[in-house]
Amino acid sequence: YKLTLLDLSSPGELNLGTLTSGETKIGKIHQISSMNVFQIKGTAGERMQAVVTATTDNFGPFIELYPPNGGEKEASAAYGGHSSTLDCRFAQTGAYTLVVRDFGNNAAGDYKLTLLDLSSPGELNLGTLTFGETKTGKIHDISSLNLFHIQGTAGERMLAVVTATTDNFGPFLELYPPNGGAKEASAAYGGHSSTLDCRFAQTGAYTLIVRDFGNNAAGGYTISLHEK
Repeated sequence: YKLTLLDLSSPGELNLGTLTSGETKIGKIHQISSMNVFQIKGTAGERMQAVVTATTDNFGPFIELYPPNGGEKEASAAYGGHSSTLDCRFAQTGAYTLVVRDFGNNAAGDYKLTLLDLSSPGELNLGTLTFGETKTGKIHDISSLNLFHIQGTAGERMLAVVTATTDNFGPFLELYPPNGGAKEASAAYGGHSSTLDCRFAQTGAYTLIVRDFGNNAAGGYTISLHEK
């Protein structure tokens, strides 16, 4: 057998450093029982997404989030085979630990990992999208995302349409409410295009996320926002 020990406060060679919002890093699990560790900064009440995608066949990367000061695991990713997404709200403020491993601890391989803090998206922020407007964007890495801000009014209906301008890329939309709340709506996926048709539950600054549906392709797109 193979046995790996990880002390989160002193991870040694398993430590791949700090991951900041908007950043994508490349990593590698070298042994079937091994892991990688990244340090991320969390603020209580803020929402984050971390996406990990394998760049090696037969490898299923998975993410777990641990709070400051050695607390119990706070969140785990939704496992999707070659890619996993961790979508959660920080319960505390401080230095969090993100652990990457193979889902079954029975494979090794390479991956790309992207972190998005919805309140401070960094380079992933493509600005404000207003009703009647069309913008172009690009997902630069297979695990990456883009973010737009839109203004919502409770009870009003919106329609957002995203269409790929690159082959073999399937753009997808997710809508998040103000103040770090859980995902409010997801698009109807249609291959090279996706449509999000929903009613705002709140009034305030919403966040619209664009990513590849399977987190396994990068490419360009156009996005438009309409009021219904």
